[in-house]
Amino acid sequence: MKIVIKNIVLIFALMALAPSSSYAQNKYLLLDSRIIDTTDNARLAVGTVTKEPTNPLFEEELPWEQYSSHLYANMLFDKEEQIYKLWYFSTIYGAPGQEDWSQYVTPGPLAPNEEAMGNLALLYATSTDGLTWDKPALDMYYYNGQPTNIVHWGDHGTGVFKDLQETDPNRRYKLISGRTLPGYLPGDKLDAAFSADGIHWGERFEIATARGDTHNNALWAPDLNKYVAFSRAYPPRTVLRMESEDFINWSEPVEVLRGPPGAETYSMPVFRYANVYIGLPAIFYTDQQSELHGLVTTELAWSPDTEVWYRIDEGSQLIPLGDFGANDYDWGCIFAADDPVVLEDEIRLYYSGQDNWHDWADGTLNLATMRIDGWAGYESLDGSNPAMVTITPFTLPHGDLKITADALGGSVTVTLLDGGENVLLTSNPVTGNVTDYSLSWSGGVPLENYVGQEVHLKFEISQAKLYSYTIPEPGGDLDGDGYIDETDADLITLNWGSEAHPAYDLDGNGFIGLGDAAIIRANWDPNPNVAASIPEPGSLALLTIGSLALLVLRRRCRIR
Repeated sequence: MKIVIKNIVLIFALMALAPSSSYAQNKYLLLDSRIIDTTDNARLAVGTVTKEPTNPLFEEELPWEQYSSHLYANMLFDKEEQIYKLWYFSTIYGAPGQEDWSQYVTPGPLAPNEEAMGNLALLYATSTDGLTWDKPALDMYYYNGQPTNIVHWGDHGTGVFKDLQETDPNRRYKLISGRTLPGYLPGDKLDAAFSADGIHWGERFEIATARGDTHNNALWAPDLNKYVAFSRAYPPRTVLRMESEDFINWSEPVEVLRGPPGAETYSMPVFRYANVYIGLPAIFYTDQQSELHGLVTTELAWSPDTEVWYRIDEGSQLIPLGDFGANDYDWGCIFAADDPVVLEDEIRLYYSGQDNWHDWADGTLNLATMRIDGWAGYESLDGSNPAMVTITPFTLPHGDLKITADALGGSVTVTLLDGGENVLLTSNPVTGNVTDYSLSWSGGVPLENYVGQEVHLKFEISQAKLYSYTIPEPGGDLDGDGYIDETDADLITLNWGSEAHPAYDLDGNGFIGLGDAAIIRANWDPNPNVAASIPEPGSLALLTIGSLALLVLRRRCRIR
């Protein structure tokens, strides 16, 4: 009977402890303005990339590849098959000097009237290392009787991705594309299709009305529990967004990003990284007075929810154009691939490079690499005095605090502050280029002393650049289902007062109690697809009564 009463009281306490927010993801990019409290003498600057010395990785080399100028590359490192996969765009040749390609290309198996859909197509390539590429001979389309690497027809700017959360194997791969008409004309319709392998595609179907002559792309947004796609309107060129729960029925496209006059948003591949969405907008300079007139650059943007977008260091190129005077392979236009490939020690940004102004022209596949988390970071505004950045408060869990920074020749020092801005701890300076580096603390006071308290971090950045910080993985997922919810609260309830389950002792005080319940509250992150049985936050009075009752019960248990 006493155990039952104790469990009931705990449930009431947890009702009051249920949080209004969660640190479900434990890595935070400094480009996320939601986590920035204050800054002083600090600027957020785009990261630095290094172009692969062996660029271009491939060019137009097959007899049917005509203009791959924009490429609209869709890159995947397939972890299941341990291979790189690429879907890219090209116009298709007819006879030399002629436009009558239909005499040379045998239509695919999907539609006998594909000749009416122009000569834009989706092509396929693979690689074992991401540097040397193979364009396989497939059985979908033939050129003068020769198998080709063409996998889909009549597409302008097709986006392809492998949907890992899809339960139907025949829909594992998904595409979204702009429909085309003869003469390169856009059909003002967006289509979609499904595939089991990314090569053999089912029948296309219409999903929306939009200009669509851009790099259309889509993804599964896990926090939104829906698909999100991006296309383009014209004129002027602006980024459109739409959403769907099943990839078949879509909302109306809505504008979400527009550049200033003369610097239009041509396209924007979007992907999830850490706990934000990152976009790589291609900026087309149409202002005839601009020194960049006719060129296309790639910049950086971010969003918390795929709907509201923020440009970062607007006007700064994430992947710089090549040298016009040296006739570099990418001096004219750069279009980033969707998605980047994130390895253990670097991020691979594949892109289309063009040695010409924006037009139908030859294009190449290229690679630029970037450090982990290196999209953008805070550095000193004046270059001589330190930058100061303070983040919003959070509840300190067990474990190390980590940072990612380029500090060789400079330093990053971190101060742990309490809710009243009082200094609790100061880190030893970090003086190298580090990734997920565990901070050490001066003065001999352990970080564990402040577990469970609300704290801030203040970063002092001297001749360095800070990209991200990591707080320990939130405690509380006791049943290992990937969520912190009522089932984990039940385990605390059932083991209340016990010293026999150290895995449930989240606050490290030697027994299961209110502190552990508080940690579950602080990290509450329920499965969005399951209705929670524990109500939303209750009143302070309920929390107080529940907490006192629990403490009294625990003392009685110990006395007995």
